[in-house]
Amino acid sequence: MVETSQKAAVNLNQPRKLRVIAMTVHEKPTEAVLIQAPGDVYGAEEIPVLLTVKQFSKKHPAFPEGGLRHRIFHAKSNGLAESGALVRKLKRVYLNEAKFFAWVQGAAQ
Repeated sequence: MVETSQKAAVNLNQPRKLRVIAMTVHEKPTEAVLIQAPGDVYGAEEIPVLLTVKQFSKKHPAFPEGGLRHRIFHAKSNGLAESGALVRKLKRVYLNEAKFFAWVQGAAQ
């Protein structure tokens, strides 16, 4: 229990109720226009789906996390690195969904 400056006891373990104020906009909605900036590699329909190992494994249960991490660890020797399916940003590793499945199909042949 914590006492506030108004001498009212507040229990911090109880969830607080928040009041939401709804606002209405009187303007008519406008259509969204997609403008491709110079230097954009992907258009609106070609944005790649990048997933972490956990997200990929959850979305595709046929590929467990351990198996994916094994493939990523041996990416140089199994061709996964050359396929472009791995995106390494800082300490994170993302899998490009489309390129990963293209690699799986190519590796199976």
